[in-house]
Amino acid sequence: MKTPLQITFHGIDGSDAVCELLHKRARKLDRYSRRILGCRIALERPNHRHQHGDVFRVRVTVLLPEKKLLIDYQAEDLYEGATHAFDTADRQIVECEARRTQKLSA
Repeated sequence: MKTPLQITFHGIDGSDAVCELLHKRARKLDRYSRRILGCRIALERPNHRHQHGDVFRVRVTVLLPEKKLLIDYQAEDLYEGATHAFDTADRQIVECEARRTQKLSA
C-alpha cells in the first residue's frame, strides 16, 4: 500500500483491539495486489437504539490505479462487520486483478 491506512470512527470510541484488527486485515490486502494505492476505513454507529441493540456500519474504500472499490456492511457486532467487509474487499480485489490479467493476456 502506497499511503498509510486511514481509520475514522463516528459515534463510537475506537479501541486498540479494533484498530489492531483493521491494520492486520488491511496489511493482508497487499497479498492480493501490489498495486493498492491506499485504504480508508470508516466505522460508525448510525442510530443508537436502546431496545434492539446497536447496528454498526463498516465502510472500506480500497484505491487501485484504475478503480475505487467501495464496501459497505452493517452488522450488530463490530468485529463481524469488519471481518465481512474485508472478506468482500479481498474477493473484489482478486476479481479486479483477474480481469486485469485477462485483459493484458488478450
